[in-house]
Amino acid sequence: MRKRFVFIFEILLLALGLYFYFYNEVVHQKLVSNHLLKVAIEFLLFLLILRFISGIVQVLYNSKKKLGRVGRDNFLSGINNISNLLIGLGLVLTLFKAFGIEIRTLLTSLSIVAAAIAIISKDYVNDFLAGLYFSFSNYIEINDLVQIGDIRGRVVELEMLKIKIINDNEDLVILPNTKVYLSEIINFTKRDKKSMSIDFQLDVRFVTNIETLEIELRDTLKEFDNYIESGSINLKIIEIKKDHIDFIFMYSLKSLDNDIIKSIRKKINRKVYNLISSLSNNETSDDAKKS
Repeated sequence: MRKRFVFIFEILLLALGLYFYFYNEVVHQKLVSNHLLKVAIEFLLFLLILRFISGIVQVLYNSKKKLGRVGRDNFLSGINNISNLLIGLGLVLTLFKAFGIEIRTLLTSLSIVAAAIAIISKDYVNDFLAGLYFSFSNYIEINDLVQIGDIRGRVVELEMLKIKIINDNEDLVILPNTKVYLSEIINFTKRDKKSMSIDFQLDVRFVTNIETLEIELRDTLKEFDNYIESGSINLKIIEIKKDHIDFIFMYSLKSLDNDIIKSIRKKINRKVYNLISSLSNNETSDDAKKS
């Protein structure tokens, strides 16, 4: 309700501003005689027009997608990012105009400075372009469960320069868009099944029977039978090396529940650690007996 009231107030303010700016002779004469006031009013009208267009687009899009007035998705994040960029550019141009600086003359006379600024701001431009790419694509969407490099969590916000993720420890992780774009991305939400996987390594000395290891891991997840798809649990060997074996333990969830995901991962990680610890202690005891 508050947002609707603010939106209506901005529309009325925009209508009054346009009327006085273009049709009221008294106001027009004052603006002609006061350059700074004229520039400030023009920027305010630009800001109101931009917010009006952005608001209309959001209302129409929410209505089409049935997201509700407070709905959020990539497209709306992209619109907000573009709107913020235009506001920033408008503010810079307004300041130049307020001081009587011609943009064309400035860029021509300060081409070297402009080139230096472009080099300095290269990372920001790259982040912004990557942000637009994510905003208008469906590779990563708000509320998706993803893994970006070593970081795993749920996407909570797509900003102009950053992506915000809540990881498994409930920490807020903020990543530059360029880093996300250049990283390997695993989107668990986009899979047909809610498949999960846990990678781990075991010393070859501790792997006596793979079938037994798989049974022990299966038994660990008995309490989660209501959340895991029947027959989806599987232990696979990724690679056998000289001194260790790389495993991947896979299972599919019936639905994505962040608490269940964290509980299962915690259970499996502790089980693997306990197995390693137990086998290591047994080996130490055997060595002690031999000595």
